[in-house]
Amino acid sequence: MSDFHKLKVEKVVRETGECVTIYFEVPENLADTFLHNAGQYLTLKADINENEVRRAYSICTAPSENGVGVSVKKVKNGLMSTYLNANLSAGDELEVMSPDGKFVVKTDRMSQRDHYFFAAGSGITPIMSMIKTVLEEEPKSTCYLLYGNRDEDNIIFKSMLDDMQIKYDGQLMVRHTLSQPLKEKKGGLFGAFSKGKISWSGAVGRINKNILDKWMDEAQSKTGNNEYYICGPSGMISMVKSYLQNMDAAEADIHVEYFTAADSDKKDVASADGATLVATIEGETHEVSVPKGKSLLDSLLDQKIDAPFSCTSGACSTCMAKVIEGSADMEACFALDDDEVADGFILTCQAHPTSQKIVISYDV
Repeated sequence: MSDFHKLKVEKVVRETGECVTIYFEVPENLADTFLHNAGQYLTLKADINENEVRRAYSICTAPSENGVGVSVKKVKNGLMSTYLNANLSAGDELEVMSPDGKFVVKTDRMSQRDHYFFAAGSGITPIMSMIKTVLEEEPKSTCYLLYGNRDEDNIIFKSMLDDMQIKYDGQLMVRHTLSQPLKEKKGGLFGAFSKGKISWSGAVGRINKNILDKWMDEAQSKTGNNEYYICGPSGMISMVKSYLQNMDAAEADIHVEYFTAADSDKKDVASADGATLVATIEGETHEVSVPKGKSLLDSLLDQKIDAPFSCTSGACSTCMAKVIEGSADMEACFALDDDEVADGFILTCQAHPTSQKIVISYDV
């Protein structure tokens, strides 16, 4: 069953016009439950318009900080993100699942490495936790951040990043690139008809090969012992990952977290009609029928079975289970690596049965 806990909101900080950071108080009796690794996420649950809504949001606070915080950027037609941006305030309570996720940074105080971070938009959220952690727990290493946004007003954590560059001078390098920098119009009668002047002096454009070339030339590795972390929209991730692979970066050194997945990233799957699903969840066995076109997760939820889930887009691993018998195919899979898929693990929110009977376990 999904394990949620009620946490009180300590404070809500407005980062931009479309993004807030929510800091939760963690009571002493739940301190161990909410211990996390830098880069993990929390699943929040709320009743909105008489419907239960769950969403996963990355933790922006470092494990060494008191409490825990997530940043939430409002997205178009996003039920949860709109609700949290508009309605939440200090003292409110939310139901929160314990930390999860495999997009993490593992520090070693004695190591000397170069950590390269690439983020776009709200993809900065888990990376902030990672950078804070590396700077404090791996002091011999260097962090490099390339961060893309639409304009100056949408740079999440701008002031915090500026302060961190000063505090960790020589250990942290940050570069911003904006796709649509703000334009300042001249005053007076004719100013209203002017195209305006861009005052932004940094890089302009989405993260692309040219910007990556300049950044990697500037952010030269000191050690040759490099780790790479990419978080944001799927298109950006694919482009940066391909770029790094062309630089001969080892696959094991490239870590990714998808925040959004385009419909084009999903594939059509052929599913069995009326297959039988047997699922083990916390020791209890459930048997349901899977209508053609329905995912394994939806088939369980339709029968009011409390299977674990969060994003429902294949970008997190909350709904992961292992196939014990039978087979399934997934529309999308951004949260599992090839070895896990080869070992029989699936994301049940994306999985459709391809055999007439499939047996899975969430407990493995």
